[in-house]
Amino acid sequence: QARVAITRSKATLDQALESMVSGFVLLDAAHNLVSWNHRFVEMYPWLINVMRPGLPFREVLELTVQQHLPQASEAERKAWLAQRLALLAKAEGSHEQHPPGGRVIQVIERRTPDGGLVIVYQDVTELRRASAEIEQLAFYDSLTRLPNRRLLLDRLRQAVVVTARSGKLGALLFVDLDHFKTLNDTLGHD
Repeated sequence: QARVAITRSKATLDQALESMVSGFVLLDAAHNLVSWNHRFVEMYPWLINVMRPGLPFREVLELTVQQHLPQASEAERKAWLAQRLALLAKAEGSHEQHPPGGRVIQVIERRTPDGGLVIVYQDVTELRRASAEIEQLAFYDSLTRLPNRRLLLDRLRQAVVVTARSGKLGALLFVDLDHFKTLNDTLGHD
């Protein structure tokens, strides 16, 4: 009965992992692959034929850097790999990857009780684009794409905080052009 219960429990867990919209990887304490879901391989398709239990995650990263930095020198790839391995060693919080094609992948790493790692890969590309568009609409004129009054006030607030902190003085210069409306009406916006 215990074996049946464990088998059912594992099947339920596998089904849950496969239905995730995020990629998922489980590593043991030696940073070897234990488990992953289909979404992870969809996000990193060059890994489809190499993923196997027991594979050192370093090899996954070595294949990934070739895809992420195809034009990079060997030194740049080694630097990327060293930085990624350092983040893996810490396993605290999250960071972002920017693979070719403009995607943004948020990588969240957490330690397991036995010293392994759970890594979740979430595609946040659309979220970042929406955020950028919201910021563009909020701080820039939609017609001219020039900074608007809200951005000016935001930057003024930041400048006031910086001057208060540093003890230095600042100045604001306001320029008013006489008869600008007439000039604009006769010569046009351009």
